[in-house]
Amino acid sequence: IDTCSIIGWGFGVMAGNATMVLDCDITGSVNGIRHQNVGLTVLGGRYEVNTIGIKVGYDENDAGFQCGGVDIGGLSMELNQTAIQFGAVASATIRACSIQGGGSMAYGLRLISVQDTLVAGVVVGGTEYTSAGISVEGATRLAMQGCLSNPSAGTAWNIATGLASFSLDQCNVDLTVAQLPVSARIGTVLPITDATATTVGSTVAGGSTNDVAAVWSA
Repeated sequence: IDTCSIIGWGFGVMAGNATMVLDCDITGSVNGIRHQNVGLTVLGGRYEVNTIGIKVGYDENDAGFQCGGVDIGGLSMELNQTAIQFGAVASATIRACSIQGGGSMAYGLRLISVQDTLVAGVVVGGTEYTSAGISVEGATRLAMQGCLSNPSAGTAWNIATGLASFSLDQCNVDLTVAQLPVSARIGTVLPITDATATTVGSTVAGGSTNDVAAVWSA
């Protein structure tokens, strides 16, 4: 689907296997794109005033459907109630996307259950997010690099507790000890704001006010 303008439909693109959406303008839809199965590439384009701009991991009946092989990049997204939502998705990238809006929105980027996924260079701004600018609710081997969530009001980040494994590199979010992943690659470094100790080599525990870099060692 190449350089199309889709305005005011219930669903702009209902995508299945091996779909590419290139430089399209999709506005005023319930879902700008909804995708199920394997293979989705979305490059360039504008997604504005949709209920959910891009919704991945859901079938035509809105039931959960495992997806993989997803690449999303170079998008301008404005005033969607949720810009990008991933359900059960594996082997994916989201990169170089600008998510903005001049009103009250629910989510910028919402990751419900992702694995083996890279999110890089995603900037979430705008007036207000009632749930979170960036919300990570389920993650296994998620890497987030150079991501910024900086709305004028509301919640910038939501990182759930009990996540399997994730990393943060040059993102504007700090964690509590309770938000540390259950497991991570040895050497993973995560920023902590409530450590009880600051001694190098000590075990991290929460409940105080010390800012430290926690290194995963086992």
